[in-house]
Amino acid sequence: DVYKRQALFDNSFGQPSQYVYMGYAWPLWHSPHWYVKLTGGLLHGYKDEYEDKIPLNDLGVAPAIVPSLGFRYKHLMLEAHLGGLAVITFTGGVRF
Repeated sequence: DVYKRQALFDNSFGQPSQYVYMGYAWPLWHSPHWYVKLTGGLLHGYKDEYEDKIPLNDLGVAPAIVPSLGFRYKHLMLEAHLGGLAVITFTGGVRF
């Protein structure tokens, strides 16, 4: 599956941030439920004294690559996203 999306969140420093990305998901172990996903895009929102917390953020926007492990069952989805060496984010959702 090809993904083109935007994620809105508060970063670790309480600043509103955005990640605009494209990505692709591959089935894992030929399973209809498990998959791995790789996204790449632009990250914005790390400002002021925290702008150097992500690499290449000289203009306030930095490139980002996020690998994920996901599980979907019918309309429900759960994903674990690896954001660098110190962050794992868990998300859940419903597909319509």
